[in-house]
Amino acid sequence: MLQSSAYILLLYRVINFFDTACTENDKCAFMQFKRLMKIEFSHKRSPDNVLKAEFILKSVSCVNMKSANIFICSCMVLSVYCGVQSSWHPFIASPWQTKYSRFSRVDQLEALRDAREMFYFAYDSYMNFAYPADELDPIHCTGRGHDHNNPGNININDVLGDYSLTLIDSLDTLVVLGDHVEFKRAVSLIIDSVTFEKNTTVQVFEATIRVIGSLLSAHLIASDKSLLFGNFFIPEYDGELLTLAHDLAARLLPAFEGTKTGIPYPRVNLLNGVLEGTVEETCTSGAGSLLLEFGILSRLLGDQTYERTARRVNEKLWQLRDPNTGLPGNLINIQTGKWVGYLSGVGAGLDSYYEYFLKAYILFGEPRDLQLFNEAYVAILANMRRGRASCSAHDGEPPLFVNVDSRDGSIANTWIDSLQASFAGLLVLAGQLEEAICQHAFYYAVWSKYGVLPERFNWQFKRPDVSFYPLRPEFVESTYYLYRATKNPFYLNVGREILDSLNSKTRVKCGFATVHNVDDGSLEDRMESFFLAETMKYLYLLFDEDNPVNIHQERLLFTTEGHIIPVLHKFREHSYVEADDYNKEDTKKGYRCRSLCSKLLDTTKLGGVIKSKRKALEYYEKIHSVRRCLMRRFGLLYSSNFDSHVLPVFPVITSRRCFLRRIFRYCYSSSTSSSQPGNSSIVVRFERGLPLLNVPLPSRQEPCQFSLRPLTDNVRGFCEQLQQEDRGLDHVALYTKDGVRIAMSTSIEHLLLFGEFRLRLNDKFYDVTLPAVNFDDFLSNDKMRHIDDLRATVASLHSCLCVDEYKVGRERRLIQQLEKAESELRPLHEKKLQIERDCDGARRACDVGRICNDGNTNRYFRTIDMVGIFLGYYGTSYIFCHLFHSHGRFRILSVYAPAFRISQSSRTGYDQAIL
Repeated sequence: MLQSSAYILLLYRVINFFDTACTENDKCAFMQFKRLMKIEFSHKRSPDNVLKAEFILKSVSCVNMKSANIFICSCMVLSVYCGVQSSWHPFIASPWQTKYSRFSRVDQLEALRDAREMFYFAYDSYMNFAYPADELDPIHCTGRGHDHNNPGNININDVLGDYSLTLIDSLDTLVVLGDHVEFKRAVSLIIDSVTFEKNTTVQVFEATIRVIGSLLSAHLIASDKSLLFGNFFIPEYDGELLTLAHDLAARLLPAFEGTKTGIPYPRVNLLNGVLEGTVEETCTSGAGSLLLEFGILSRLLGDQTYERTARRVNEKLWQLRDPNTGLPGNLINIQTGKWVGYLSGVGAGLDSYYEYFLKAYILFGEPRDLQLFNEAYVAILANMRRGRASCSAHDGEPPLFVNVDSRDGSIANTWIDSLQASFAGLLVLAGQLEEAICQHAFYYAVWSKYGVLPERFNWQFKRPDVSFYPLRPEFVESTYYLYRATKNPFYLNVGREILDSLNSKTRVKCGFATVHNVDDGSLEDRMESFFLAETMKYLYLLFDEDNPVNIHQERLLFTTEGHIIPVLHKFREHSYVEADDYNKEDTKKGYRCRSLCSKLLDTTKLGGVIKSKRKALEYYEKIHSVRRCLMRRFGLLYSSNFDSHVLPVFPVITSRRCFLRRIFRYCYSSSTSSSQPGNSSIVVRFERGLPLLNVPLPSRQEPCQFSLRPLTDNVRGFCEQLQQEDRGLDHVALYTKDGVRIAMSTSIEHLLLFGEFRLRLNDKFYDVTLPAVNFDDFLSNDKMRHIDDLRATVASLHSCLCVDEYKVGRERRLIQQLEKAESELRPLHEKKLQIERDCDGARRACDVGRICNDGNTNRYFRTIDMVGIFLGYYGTSYIFCHLFHSHGRFRILSVYAPAFRISQSSRTGYDQAIL
């Protein structure tokens, strides 16, 4: 990449030769120049091509073309070559403005055709090679269904239930594409062949949003006599899809039975209900994102059972949120009602939970749903939002909603996941357009870097944490919402880039494959149903201005799976919200912030509808001012880049009297508050200073002793040791006592400092404890407090000095220097090898001459007149030497390569030729 000075110098050279005479081959030269432009715009930039461009430009004739036009092209191309995005000539528009400020109707129609072709390419491949299986394996062109041989394969079995999932999920996408013939055929196939009388265990959440949601959407479209979507009314249709949806929902209801909280089991067998040994932990969105589908079903059937069941789950989750922050965790025990995971964000595990509050209000008109969304959004603003206060401001870090600890709002990790990209679309529905634009811009930057969106991206280190991309639709969905709200052609250009990326990076023989690694572009043989149900649907709608869905967009709503639901009057006729579903006193008074800052805050009502954005921002600023006060009061670190982040410090002394932990209740507390099922315990013992533990291996059915090396190992190494010892371990992970998963990069030293942790082997948990140490015998409370303060100071200095970032940056620079040095030494090393080969050949020649001379002197070669001797590898050829015996002396006749041939001579004295 050239620097700006090189760009200016090269541009000056270009300007100079425009006034000079040019050759007659102007047209050919200009075509070469255009071809070079295409190469460069295909991201194959190189300094050599810059020199080629300069040379070709010198041969361009100024007679047949205006020099001004060539000058503009030159400036544009050279700017791209040099990587200077903002150093354009003052008479030329910005490339960003030129590229993204317009999107012609022709381009729009071309993109629409491409989107249509992509859908039918994948859909036809599924119908030809996979149907009636659930999914298509696009690389091997085969079908995929429920994995009956491996019931523990939840990655497959949670979704696939042997009911032609992709066909069901794609029904309303056929409506979007206007294909009424294929839609009617698909409806007929489903009615005739799909049944839920299956001995398959599926996830309640996935079966609801993918199958029930699609069946209800297709039912409303097929029975729509008003022709809202076009000619999709089926006269002979008699509600069979609604009957199928009702049948599946009834089979899911046993998941809600037998739980003390009313929160459903995450999985249920469609034939036998909840099986013995089913996991009793579920994610928040999995339990709290059923209201739309269950509510529509209840209002179509006139049966309140399903909607009230879903509403009671939502209200229970709402009551269990943390009283200090107003945030829920991401994982809960359905029997005890205690949080197992305290991670809180707007991504995986929580995204659709917030989404359905607002969409339920839009569809059903229940004020309670809007109230819950507004209160949740205030809590999200107060705890998760980091970066500058105003999205359009130029100072400060870009705004971002990060993952936090639901108990105190501190940053839990530094990654975001691809599911969070849908939050920008939800903000559009909520009227927070400026915030949505900024959130979308962040994810677009990540997409532009990799061509797809990695599953997890570390915003601190600017690299993926989890690198696969399963064709998810969330970023496309937000792009579509923002274009419908702003009509800015920028989002059409983004959609065009998405189409090109999907075609270039994921298209295979029979469809579109999952990207296994965004860095090297490797693929996995799977195409999930949401690619046709959501990704292609939103892409097609983005470019189709005249689509009935876009024309009647105020009357339609998309579920979290992208299924189209008309907002009908009959959905608002009756209210199914029970008075006992929530505490009216809590709603009236509003819950108060019951933390250390409650004395510093006025009574701030979070209950009720937030009537203006100004009040929400005032509350937001008040919360943060109190946090800053607390940080100054206790001498903790405050970072201006991330509005409020109390630095979590690993406790050196595992004592319940730790001053900071008693105040802030960090997740590394020694109290036993986990609700994960622990079946047995493991005690770490110390022998000769080395911590040892006996782990019962499930496949071998015997305990095996493992050592924990604090100074050299981390959690990843320990887990790999377990899996190497027992190949039957599919899942190994470590958790804190509060249920928070411990990162694989955590050192064993820090792990031992926790005092206690949990070890998960497949589906079984073990409580791992260390020998108890009574610090009160030799440390007073004042000394312990002093140690805690000292530790906090050291940790603050460690963070302020950016030691970890410096180490990473220093390591990166050293690696670059090493690679540069190796590239410089490579030609010298090759030259050295060449010299060694030359010397070796010369040495062999001298040895042969010496041998021949000795043979002549001592009369060894009496019967040999000519000798062909192989001297070995010399340079790049095989070298042979001919020796001629004449008058008692050997003379070298020839040295040649690469082949040796014997020529017969008529001269006397030649008797034999020996190789």
